Amino acid sequence: SIVLPDSVQVVETDAFADCTTLKNVSFAETTVICYDAFDGTPWLTSLAQKVVDRVTDENDTLFEKAVAIHDWLTEECCYDLTYTYYAPEGMFLYNTGVCNAYAESYQMMLELVGIEVQFVTGTGNGGLHAWNLIKLDGDWYHVDCTWDDPVPDGGENHQYCFITDEVMARDHWWDASDYPAATGTRYFQGKDTQ
Repeated sequence: SIVLPDSVQVVETDAFADCTTLKNVSFAETTVICYDAFDGTPWLTSLAQKVVDRVTDENDTLFEKAVAIHDWLTEECCYDLTYTYYAPEGMFLYNTGVCNAYAESYQMMLELVGIEVQFVTGTGNGGLHAWNLIKLDGDWYHVDCTWDDPVPDGGENHQYCFITDEVMARDHWWDASDYPAATGTRYFQGKDTQ
């Protein structure tokens, strides 16, 4: 356990990363937690598990769990327009983050429920961007929680939820040779395929 005094204003990048015995952390609400400050700690995993336990049920299918976790990110979190929170700590502590935080958080929670998932980097409409590929029933799908959570809040949707490479490539670019092909259509919820 660690207790950070109120005088600690910032916990720097990777400060406690991979501290595999760190289970409890206490700090002031005004403390800024930088990128991956607690990556790989049981404490951060426990924050993700609390969300998973709250939004999913053991009787849910993997697809239902993937949707429920997506919907928590898009409905309970908002895009960080201050560009302060780049990692899951921002989502789980403050309900905010940039695309990297959305994608890493989604990956963490999907892994906790047993869904195979990959973190994807590339561009969206020409700007640097991150999202996920997830595998359901043997097929891969793109999921972009960030783009399903419009700014300002409100109008959350499934336009980038369980879509194919073909549909995703309309406004996203990634090096396809680095990732499995997303060709699944069974769970398609996203944009019109026309």
